[in-house]
Amino acid sequence: MANKNNLYKRLIVGFLLVCISASIGFISGVKLLSNIKINSGSSDGEDIEKQQFGEIYDILNSNWYSEIYYGPDYDLNLLINQFVGALSTNEETTLDPYTYLTKNIKSTGEVESTGKIGITLRNYYNYPVIVEVDESGAGYGYLKAGDIVLESGKKVNGQLEIYKITDSKYNFSTLLSTALGKPGDEVYVKVARFVEGNLQYLTYNLTLKEAANPSYAKKISVAFDDTLMVKWDSFTDSSTSSNTANDLETILSKDDSSNLIIDLRNNGGGALSSAVNVADLFLPEGKLITTLQYKDGTLDSYYTKNDKFYDYDKIIILQNKNTASASEIFISAMLHYYPNKVTLIGTETYGKGIAQLKRTVLGGDYTLQYTCAKWLRPDNTWIGMTGSYYNTSEYELGFDPSENCEIIMDNVLSNMQHYSNGIDYKENENFIAYKEDYVASSNAYFFTIFNLLNDSECRTDYYFDLQCKEAIKQYQIKKGVEDANGNMNLETYIHFIKDYYDYELIYENSFIEKINDFIK
Repeated sequence: MANKNNLYKRLIVGFLLVCISASIGFISGVKLLSNIKINSGSSDGEDIEKQQFGEIYDILNSNWYSEIYYGPDYDLNLLINQFVGALSTNEETTLDPYTYLTKNIKSTGEVESTGKIGITLRNYYNYPVIVEVDESGAGYGYLKAGDIVLESGKKVNGQLEIYKITDSKYNFSTLLSTALGKPGDEVYVKVARFVEGNLQYLTYNLTLKEAANPSYAKKISVAFDDTLMVKWDSFTDSSTSSNTANDLETILSKDDSSNLIIDLRNNGGGALSSAVNVADLFLPEGKLITTLQYKDGTLDSYYTKNDKFYDYDKIIILQNKNTASASEIFISAMLHYYPNKVTLIGTETYGKGIAQLKRTVLGGDYTLQYTCAKWLRPDNTWIGMTGSYYNTSEYELGFDPSENCEIIMDNVLSNMQHYSNGIDYKENENFIAYKEDYVASSNAYFFTIFNLLNDSECRTDYYFDLQCKEAIKQYQIKKGVEDANGNMNLETYIHFIKDYYDYELIYENSFIEKINDFIK
C-alpha cells in the first residue's frame, strides 16, 4: 500500500493540477463569455492599440512581474505588444496563468434571492463527483457523497431543459449553475450511484431552498480526545462580519480543547488579508507573516496585530497538492513560529509563491488581473512556483505587432484563454480517444491512473494499442459490464471514476489515521 501511495502522489497529482489550476490564487477572475468590439477607422493598428489600451500598457510595463515566468532577459515590450494585439484580433491568449483581462458584469440594481442546492463537487477525471452535501440545501437527503453527476436541468418557459455534463459549453466551476434559480424553483439532477456494488442511475427533482449566509469555516467531528478539528476551503475576506477569520474565531472561542487539527486539503487560497487575519488568531502580536517583493525590489511586510490569540499544545495541519497560495502563506508562518508544536501531514503543497492585483480598466468595463509580486516566508525564503510550470522557452502569443490590424470596438477579449474558472469538460460520450490506434494526451492521463488502480502495465505515451484495449476488456469483465469488448462506454467510465474516487478517499483518510501518532 505504501508503494501505491507514493506512486499516487507522483502521478495522479500531476493530473489534478490541470483540474484545479483555475481555482488557485489570491484572486480569481470571471470567465469571459461575451464579445466586445472596439471600433477604429485607422489602419495603424499599433498606434490605435496604444490609444485604446494605453492604461494596460502602463500597468503591465510598470507592475507586471514578468521575470517570474519569462526570466530577466525576455523582451517585455514585445510580450505586452503581442498580448494587446491578440486582444484586438480576438485571438486566445494570456500573459501567464494569472494575468488576464475579464469583462465586468453590470449590476441591474436588483438583488434577487438565490436558491441553494447545497453540494460540493470535485472533478474526477473529467466528471464531477459530489464530495459533500450541505444539510441546509435542497440536495440533503437525496444526493450523496460519491454520486457522479451526469445531467442537470431546470424549467425554461414551463419546459424541462436538460444539460449534459459533457456539453462543451460548461466547465467544472459553472457546473449546475444552469440548475440554480430562486427559492422554490424545481431543478433536475441525474446521478450515477453504486448501491451495494450495483450501478444505479437515479434522478431527482429538487426544490431549491433559500440560500443562507455562507459559513467560511466549519467544525469537523473527530474521534480524538481533547482535540478540535476545523476546516475552511478558502481564505475569504469581506466587509461583512462573515469571513474566514471571524467564522473560525467563533468556533475556536466555543471550544477549550488542548489540541487542534486544521484541514487545508484542497484549499486553493484566497485573499492575502484573510491569511494574515487567520494567522492573527494563532500567533502573538507583531509576528511577520509574509513579505511581498515587487518587481522593482520594493518590499511590503504583513504582521499580526492582535493582543490575544488561541494557544494549543499540538497543532496538526493536513495538506495536499491542492493546498496553495494563501494556505501556503499560513502554513509557512505557523511552521516558522511553532516548529516544535506544528506537524504537517499529507503531501507536498502546490507551490504558488506569487500574488496578483486587480485593476479596473477600459472605462470600467473590464478588470485586469496581473501577477505583481512574490511572497516570502517569515525567514525571507521563496516557496517558488513548483506547481505552476510554464514553458517560457516555447511560449508565443501568436500575434505579430508589426502587422497593422483593425481594432473593432465591442469585440475585444471575447475568448481570452485563462485559468480563472476551471477546465472545460471534454465530450467523453463517444470516448473517441479510447480506441485502437488513436493518439491523444488523455490516453496518457487515463492509463497512468488505470494502471495504478488495476496493477496493469499499459503504455502511457498517448497511444491506444491492442494491449490497452485488452486491459479495458478485462476490466469490463471484472466489473460486469454487459458489452465487454474493450471499447470504452459510459458504464465502464463510471466504474473507473468510482474506483478513482474510492482510492483517493482511502488515501486521504490515511492522513487522519496518522494523527494518532501525534496526539498521544
